[in-house]
Amino acid sequence: MQQQPLSPPLAPAGRSKQAAPPAAPPPPPTQQAALTPEEVKAQCWMKYENDKRIKNIDARLQLVEKCIADTSRGQPPAR
Repeated sequence: MQQQPLSPPLAPAGRSKQAAPPAAPPPPPTQQAALTPEEVKAQCWMKYENDKRIKNIDARLQLVEKCIADTSRGQPPAR
């Protein structure tokens, strides 16, 4: 007696056995929103916060102020 190959099980009515195609990633923002002065200051402080090489708070403050000035210069004017 020969065994017949089993046919694949049928999917329930209205359902596909294929997975849905992956969703397309959202498009990148066309223009980056301007940062508020508070956000710029926070980002610059966080940039140097854990830098163990800068022990002196005055030296850290100078670096943060320079970062704030450089970052603010590249921002569009506030409305």
